[in-house]
Amino acid sequence: MLQWRDCVLLEELQQVRQLLESHGLDFDQKATYTGGLFEDERLIATGSLSHNVIEMLAVVSDYQNDHYMVEVLTHLLARLREKSIEKFFLFCKPKHRDIFLQNGFRILVELSEITMFENRYPSIERNLQSLRDSCHFMPGSRAALVMNCNPLTNGHLYLIDACAKKYHQVLLFLVEEDRSVFPYAIRRALLKEELKTRPNVMLLPSTVYQISTATFPTYFLKENSLRSRLQMELDVRIFKDYFMPIFSIQVRMAGSEPLDPLTACYNQTMKTILKESFLEIPRLTYHDQVVSASLVRQYAKAGDYENIKALVPPVTYEFLVSKKGQALFHG
Repeated sequence: MLQWRDCVLLEELQQVRQLLESHGLDFDQKATYTGGLFEDERLIATGSLSHNVIEMLAVVSDYQNDHYMVEVLTHLLARLREKSIEKFFLFCKPKHRDIFLQNGFRILVELSEITMFENRYPSIERNLQSLRDSCHFMPGSRAALVMNCNPLTNGHLYLIDACAKKYHQVLLFLVEEDRSVFPYAIRRALLKEELKTRPNVMLLPSTVYQISTATFPTYFLKENSLRSRLQMELDVRIFKDYFMPIFSIQVRMAGSEPLDPLTACYNQTMKTILKESFLEIPRLTYHDQVVSASLVRQYAKAGDYENIKALVPPVTYEFLVSKKGQALFHG
């Protein structure tokens, strides 16, 4: 008799690893939940969650029947409901796409090596259209920036200003997921304060569809691998296929990346997919050093606030020297 179990014991997780390896899949150390269908003590099928992403789905070769995969999905969906997670995603190889299309999922993006699904309701179009309806659009050209601002630096403002001078309106999508040193609420508050003097720049949340653990988990893991490059392509394709038409965006801008290989690869992915709709400009430097958020965090961790002054706007500096700001690094 088949029984569903939460896989927490070492021997259970070892069976999960072996089953995944037999299908050419890797075990994701960042998974937040793993379960499996067992026949006595033998693992028959498995599936995992990484926050709102369904992953690591596999069935043993002698039980290749859609029924087992559907049962795994049923248990994982129940788990998502328990956690009150309404929007979720799923990745699979394109050859397995039909079973998920028949069980409440829709394709967001499909590449030759991977298919990305979301649950049907609410759809990406509905979510983005709702966000668009809250916007006040100006006539003329429109560009977009996607930023993390961890924290906001003069380098970010340099790029924002360059974009705002070139286009009638700029939509600035701030990475919404709280996986950075500076929480989203703080990053948004600092940026919102600075944008008061920039009336043609509109601040918007990135949503779960841009640089999140769903579309681009390796952004937070800082891996540069085939897997991360596929995720970069998915992330940029979503922006091109959904964000650009729904928000009437003509161009996406970004700063050049001489320091971080992963971000440099992401920029190259944007060049390849967006073509003439992507514009890269040189980063701001100070004393021959690129002004970066990582450098500011490095100085803040060392308590070197004097060196931070020239790299950030007053609103960021004031926060960094405050009790709340110092607690992020010395709490």
